[in-house]
Amino acid sequence: MEQKSFKLSICIPTYNRADLLSEAIKSVVDQANDNIEIIISDNGSKDHTRDIVRHWQNIFSNITYFRFEENQGFDINMLKSVDLATGDYCLILGDDDAINKNMVQVLLDRIKSNDDLYVISGYMCDEKMNKIAIRRGLNLDNEKLFIVNNANDFSIYIDQVESDLSFVFAFISSTIFLKRRWEEVEIPVDIKGSHYDHVYKLLKIVSNKARIRFLSGKYFLSRKSKNEFSCSNSYKHFYLDVTTYTKFIKEIFEKEESVEIRKSIGRLLLRGKSIIRFMPFFSHYKYDGSIEEVEGCLEYFYIKNNKVKMSILFSNYYAYRFYKKIKSLLIKRS
Repeated sequence: MEQKSFKLSICIPTYNRADLLSEAIKSVVDQANDNIEIIISDNGSKDHTRDIVRHWQNIFSNITYFRFEENQGFDINMLKSVDLATGDYCLILGDDDAINKNMVQVLLDRIKSNDDLYVISGYMCDEKMNKIAIRRGLNLDNEKLFIVNNANDFSIYIDQVESDLSFVFAFISSTIFLKRRWEEVEIPVDIKGSHYDHVYKLLKIVSNKARIRFLSGKYFLSRKSKNEFSCSNSYKHFYLDVTTYTKFIKEIFEKEESVEIRKSIGRLLLRGKSIIRFMPFFSHYKYDGSIEEVEGCLEYFYIKNNKVKMSILFSNYYAYRFYKKIKSLLIKRS
C-alpha cells in the first residue's frame, strides 16, 4: 500500500491532559484536509487519553497515536512526536493549545514558499480559551523573510522579537520547521533532556544557514495555565532560559561570531525585563540555580550595568524570594 504524502504534520506530545488534548485535536480536525496529519505521542498517560484519540481517529483517519508505557520526560516525548511525522513540515502543538479557526489552509498556502522555518503569531487565552491578548512574536505588522547566512543575520531577526525568548524558538507552538533540516541535527548527550532539545535543534539549523519567514496572521491559541505567572515559577523559567541559551550560544556559534547574537539577546532581555515563560511542564522542575550564575549569564549577553542587572534580577529572583517568604509565613500561621 502506497504511503500517503503530507505537507504538514501537527505533532502533539501529551501527558494526562485528555480533555485539553481533545480540544487541540478538534481545532485541527475541524479544518483538516488530506495535506495534514496529526501525530500524538503519549508520555504514559494514566487518564483516558487513549479513548480520546480513538474517538478522533474514527472521525479523521490521518491520526497516528503512540504511547510510552512510562513517562519519559518532555523532551523524549516531544522528539518522538516528530520522529513519527511523515510531513514535509512539522508544527509541535502544545496539548493545551489549539489552531485558530480557518488557519490550517492559510498555513498550507504560506509554507509553499519552501523556507526552512516559519515563525507564527497567535492569541494568549484564558483557561476557557477566551482570547485575552495577542501573542505577536515579532515587532512587525507584515510578513517578512529573514535570510540567515551568518550570526549577524540571525541577530537582525532577534532584534525584531518583541519581548522574550519564546520566539527565539522556545515556545513550541510558534514554529513550523522543515523536517529534513530537523533530522540533520544530532543533540549532544549533555543537552538531551534539558527541556530545550527543540531549541537546540532549531538554533543549530539557523547556524547552518536558513530562511526564516515570519507570518503575520494569528494562527494559534495558547492557553494560560493557573500557575503560569506565579512568582514561584517565573524565576525558575527565567533561570532556565538564561542559563540554557548561554550554553547553547557558546556551543553552537563560534566566540567571534556570537558577539552580535549575544548583544541582541541582551537587548531582548532588556525589552522584556522579566522572562515569564509559557510552558506549564516547568512547574515540576526542581530549581537549584544560583543568582551568581544568572548574573554571569546576563554579563555574557552584554548586560553589565549593575543597576540594569539589579532591575532584571529584582523582577525575577527577588520577587521569587519574596513569594517564598510570604508563603512560609502563611503556612506557619495556618
